[in-house]
Amino acid sequence: MSEIEVIVTQAQNLIERAQQVRYQVFTLEQLIPNEIDLDGKDSIGWHALGYLSDELAGVARLVQVDAEMAIISRVAVLDTFRNKGVAALLISALEKKAKVLNIHLIELFPHEFLRKYYESIGYHFIEKAGYAARYPLLRMGKKLL
Repeated sequence: MSEIEVIVTQAQNLIERAQQVRYQVFTLEQLIPNEIDLDGKDSIGWHALGYLSDELAGVARLVQVDAEMAIISRVAVLDTFRNKGVAALLISALEKKAKVLNIHLIELFPHEFLRKYYESIGYHFIEKAGYAARYPLLRMGKKLL
C-alpha cells in the first residue's frame, strides 16, 4: 500500500477540493443537505487533505473556537479509501496543527455509530448532541498534551 500524504492548509483552491469530497460523502452518500455542510466556517478553518497515490482520499477541518479550544469537523473519506487509516492521519495532522496554535482541547461531533472509533484514538464521550439530518451526533473531546 502507498503512503498517505496529508497537507494542512488554508488555501482557497484546496478548500474547494475538500468541499467536493464532503459533497460526495455527506450529500450524495449520507443524504445530508449541502447547506448543513457549508456552514460558513471553511474560510477560518485549517483543512487537512489526505492523498493516497496522488488521489485525494479524504478531508477534515479544524476551527479554533477560543484561545485554547478548537473543533475538528467535516471528516470525510471517499468510499474506496475507507479502512486504510486516512481518517486517523487527517485527525492527527489537525491535532498537531492545534498544538502549534497552542490549543489544548479538541472537541468533535461525530455520528453516534463512530463513537468506538473516536474512543480508540483518544476521544471521550461528553454528551449526545442532536442530529445532522437523520444521524444522531455525539459531543466528544480530547485534551492535547
